[in-house]
Parts: sequence; structure tokens; C-alpha cells
Amino acid sequence: MISTPGTVDQLMPPVQGGSWTDIAIGDQENPAFGLIARNLPRFDDFLTNATAVKAVAARIPDLLRLDLGVVLVGGWKKIAELRGYTDAKKYGPEETIVVELTRHIITSVHKPTLDVLVNAVKVDTLPFELKLTVTLDGALLTIRAGKIYSVSPGACKGSFELKCEGFSILKQDPAAVRLPGEWTFKEPVQIPPQ
Repeated sequence: MISTPGTVDQLMPPVQGGSWTDIAIGDQENPAFGLIARNLPRFDDFLTNATAVKAVAARIPDLLRLDLGVVLVGGWKKIAELRGYTDAKKYGPEETIVVELTRHIITSVHKPTLDVLVNAVKVDTLPFELKLTVTLDGALLTIRAGKIYSVSPGACKGSFELKCEGFSILKQDPAAVRLPGEWTFKEPVQIPPQ
């Protein structure tokens, strides 16, 4: 059975819980929201700034549905100690190794964009930046032939900051996150060789 760790938005209670739109509407003094609405005055017949902000806020969770497994594996690929398991002379192709990683921190930056359409006309593209930090304690990786097949993530904490046009619009300090107890990758992940 293939199981997955889910998506990045699951690390963000305000987004996952549906209260994100309320947060955005309540914080229209934030300069980012003024920038979001900057190209809408010529469409006053159709939208107010509050409506525009609400519509944009409702789409942000879609931008954050990044595969959490891809984010984590991207960090693991950089861990030098894992590269040793790509040595075919030391580890045969059928040998399975379970490797425990002590506390490690993975930081990942993503730059999604959101197109704003009014009456099917693109009026703006909003640049976002998401900085995500995940701290894992006691993750177990199952490795065979230099590839990661499955993961038990152990204890996990996540923090993030979402910015638009350089202004912070949502931030979370490190908080415990519940991840599935184990997941198996559909396609095993190759560890880069030494």
C-alpha cells in the first residue's frame, strides 16, 4: 500500500482549518493586501477591494498544496551521511538498510504565483514566497540500492512564513505537527552519489 506524507498546507492550521480567509479579510491594513488590489480600480463595477482580497485569500491554500514528501526528500538528499548508502560495493542491490536520522532541520523556499482574472482577463500576477522549516527527530529511512523507499518521520515540528510582494501575510512559529506514522514512496527516491 502506498501512503504519502500529505501536503505542505497540512502544516498550517490557519490555512487547513479554513480560517485563512477570515485572517486575510481582517488584516487589510497589511501592505500586501493593498498591493493585491492595486490593479482593480478600473474594475470597480465588478469588485470591491474586500471582495478581491477575499477571492485571492480563498485561492492561497491551492498554492500551498506542495507534496511534503518532495520537500523532505529534497532536504534528505543534502545529508552527506546518506550518500554512503549509494556505494554498491558496500551495500548490495538487495540489501535493505534502515537508517535513523537524529534531529535534523530542513528549510525550503518556494515561490508560487497566482494570476488574478477579472471577466477572464488577467489583470495581475501575484508573487508569493513561502519559507518552510521542518524539524524532525528520529526519522527512520528505509534504503535499498541507493534509494529511499519508505519513511517513518518520528516527531515533527513545522514553522513557516508566507509573504506577498515582500510583506509577511501569514506566519507560524515552530509547532508540533502530526504526520502519518509511515509512508512509502510510489517511486523510490534516488540519493545522489558521493
